[in-house]
Amino acid sequence: MEKLPRAATPHIWKPLSAPVAVLALTATAACAPDAARIPDVIELPPSASSAAPLTATFEIALVSEEAACVINSYESRIHCVDRSDGGVTFFGREGEGPGEFDGLASLERGPGGQIVALDNGSARMTFFELDGTVVSETPLPPLFQPSQLRGDRLFGVKVGLPDFASGETEPTFVPMVIDTGSGEVLWERTDLADAVGRECFSGAVGTSTPRGGLVFEVCGNELAFLAGRDAPSATVVASPSYVETLPNDRDVSEEMERFTGLGRNQGMSDSAIAAIVAEFREKPKEWILKRDAFGFDHQDRLWVATTRDHDAFSYFDIWAGTVYAGAVRVRDRLMSFDIFGSTLVTLVERTPGEDGIGELAIDWYDIGEVGDGW
Repeated sequence: MEKLPRAATPHIWKPLSAPVAVLALTATAACAPDAARIPDVIELPPSASSAAPLTATFEIALVSEEAACVINSYESRIHCVDRSDGGVTFFGREGEGPGEFDGLASLERGPGGQIVALDNGSARMTFFELDGTVVSETPLPPLFQPSQLRGDRLFGVKVGLPDFASGETEPTFVPMVIDTGSGEVLWERTDLADAVGRECFSGAVGTSTPRGGLVFEVCGNELAFLAGRDAPSATVVASPSYVETLPNDRDVSEEMERFTGLGRNQGMSDSAIAAIVAEFREKPKEWILKRDAFGFDHQDRLWVATTRDHDAFSYFDIWAGTVYAGAVRVRDRLMSFDIFGSTLVTLVERTPGEDGIGELAIDWYDIGEVGDGW
């Protein structure tokens, strides 16, 4: 474990010359939701801010209301920040031994202020104290993608790769619950699509609820709520705040960077990559921020990170059970978030300057009284 002074680390954003439609905050009458049914947007001012390291893996976890940890993917380590004094600690390194990472993918809040690292390369989860001390390690099933740690149970989905030889083109997703002490699969469900009843449902993006249910993204701007993990049917509800918009400049730039690396690894030409990005530019944005979509606050309300604006500001839809309650706006481009108690923390990319650099930062928000009148 090492300590560093606070320091800003830049993130490069490359603007594109091609014109791109920018999100309009007011929609045409044909696609605008009924304003009478939608509470006002609450704009939150940050209570504190901290610098964040350059990374290609956008994850953040609150281990307490005063400490948050992110991933520094380029140095294969965990970077933790204290809200009150801005102090920084970091630990971990590339490797396969105890406390080392071979594909650090996500972070979760563990018991007693511990931080839990989930590593795809080694297929294991490691519990750390904030000084970098390894507490324990647990193996994970192959191709398991975690989404929510609650006590000694880890919810996620197991990805089934398509069998291209038999004509399959899409992966399958099976929800599972894992015992964090042994790695044993305690529960799984293969008939979830039947319970949801939507042809476009894949089960790729979902989480468990504080009361033992499930919630999944369905199609477009819909959510599927299951009152229990084994409920025979789901309640599917559309977000009334959704407005169809095209990607903005920063959305397109991020897609370009992603496909440039992915495409070249697969031998794709620059023209083929450009064609994929051009198609992305003309396609309406998906509703939610899939890399980190869901969180629950101290009132068990669901916070859904959306792609609305996702430039100078970012927005959350708030749901009380299956009922849409309202929206919250925070500053800058949201990359990841977490909620613990009455604290929201966001990992964001600041607005790029003239040099095209947008720094990564952590913003802290007090949400204890958010939406009390809803």
